Amino acid sequence: MALFSFRLQRLLKYRCSQSEEDQKELVRRRWRLAEEASKTARLEAELGYAAEQWRKQSRAAELNLHLLELSSEYFRWVNRSLGEQRELEFESSRLVEEQEETAYRSWRRRRVLELLQERARGEHGRQEKLKERRFLDEVTLYSFNRRD
Repeated sequence: MALFSFRLQRLLKYRCSQSEEDQKELVRRRWRLAEEASKTARLEAELGYAAEQWRKQSRAAELNLHLLELSSEYFRWVNRSLGEQRELEFESSRLVEEQEETAYRSWRRRRVLELLQERARGEHGRQEKLKERRFLDEVTLYSFNRRD
């Protein structure tokens, strides 16, 4: 029986490695998105704290304008930082979606080659069985003819 050899084996190997790399990149990008989301949540909590401090100082019996101004400036800085962080998170989310599409396309290309390999292996098996059956038929016919 002849050994099976898939003509596109090198291409399949390349597609497999490409698919694995795309999956790794997707994991990295998802990790980065989680980090960005964590930073956004931290800034949102900090913004809530800054707003609460500003409210407390503005309602105080004795108004300290310097502290009120500092609180207001800190609130604006946190709010601006939060806006920038949300933009970073949105960009990171876009990159994750883009990488998901790339990984899916890569997986599909690989899967097509795997299916072709399975079909070729099945066809090879059928051809080998046919050869074996023909050989056995010839041996039987030869042995039958020798008896006569």
